[in-house]
Amino acid sequence: MLLPLAQTLGVSVTELLESHRIDADIPQDLEQVENIVKKAISFSGERLPQRGSASRRANLTFILCSCFSLAIAAYLFFTGGFESFPPGTITMLGLCFFFGIYFTFFAKNRLPVYYDEYSISSYSDGIFRFNLVGVRFSNRNWPHILNALRSWCRWAQVVLMVLILIIRTWFPALKIGPYLPAVLSVFVLGLFIPVYITAKKYE
Repeated sequence: MLLPLAQTLGVSVTELLESHRIDADIPQDLEQVENIVKKAISFSGERLPQRGSASRRANLTFILCSCFSLAIAAYLFFTGGFESFPPGTITMLGLCFFFGIYFTFFAKNRLPVYYDEYSISSYSDGIFRFNLVGVRFSNRNWPHILNALRSWCRWAQVVLMVLILIIRTWFPALKIGPYLPAVLSVFVLGLFIPVYITAKKYE
């Protein structure tokens, strides 16, 4: 596929493999070209990173946190119906739960080796897309990023449901609607700030 792809893009095969234009006036050293081809072959023959779950302790913690938060949600629903949940909280709980399942049990524990050789700030796996501007993903910081994401998914759902339970039990007349934008901002920043700091620290 390299030759037709290079012809379609109007570049040489060497430029295609190097991912940048090469000055035609500069002769290419035979050893350099050979290294480029070897690198391409190693990429194509590389074993894909295996999917694997977190440690048993992390798995158990996620399961317990999810059961606890879902138990609170069930209690609130059976005692007050959907009116017990402020707008957007069911969505936030669902995001914590489903992303927690992905990061805990299905996310790849290692990135492909080209992440270590090039500056890449985005991660793609099926329908999942993750991008951090100004952060270079590599196998040095990816395990720490995963741990931060797993921790957030575990504890954010617990904190969210406990806060709703406290408000509905002791402050039933409190209207959360006006404070919803601030709550959503804290919810989102609570994810991205720790992940960003962790990614930069181990970059």
